Amino acid sequence: AYSALESLVIPDTVTGMGGSAFAMNFYLREITFGRGLNNIPQAAFYGCFELASVHIPANIRSIGANAFAQCNSLTELTFEAGSGLTQIGANAFAASALKEIGLPASLVMIGSGAFADNYALSSVAFGTDSTLQVIGEESFRIAYSLAQISLPENLMSIGSYAFIKSGVTSIEFPAS
Repeated sequence: AYSALESLVIPDTVTGMGGSAFAMNFYLREITFGRGLNNIPQAAFYGCFELASVHIPANIRSIGANAFAQCNSLTELTFEAGSGLTQIGANAFAASALKEIGLPASLVMIGSGAFADNYALSSVAFGTDSTLQVIGEESFRIAYSLAQISLPENLMSIGSYAFIKSGVTSIEFPAS
């Protein structure tokens, strides 16, 4: 933390990472994840203010709480084809600058506040044949630019205040 690190390449040989491992690296702009990691731990990149884009490889199964929270310049989040991601933790991307999110079909749970305080978030898309079952409380809180959302078929639970203070005027539920 608090280093001049601008670019990070995590090699395939790295299979684990501690919580807050690279938090508060104010100048970090680029991360390349290796194939050895299965999880991005809690607060791993919290407060990396210059980080603008994150690409999550298919080997990542879960993203921990606050993993990319307070990454104020984070405007782009992408997932590799064939993603195995099943869980996004609480506040994982809170207070970022995301504009559009295309979530992988493998995702089962969105944690509380996962995308809260993303004022510019205008589009959320769920993968074809989405397995999403849970949208946690306040997941899209204060997503002012989000006007419409179409929810996937397997969704079982929407947490309290999931869309509070958002711009949502239309929610489309599946026909089934």
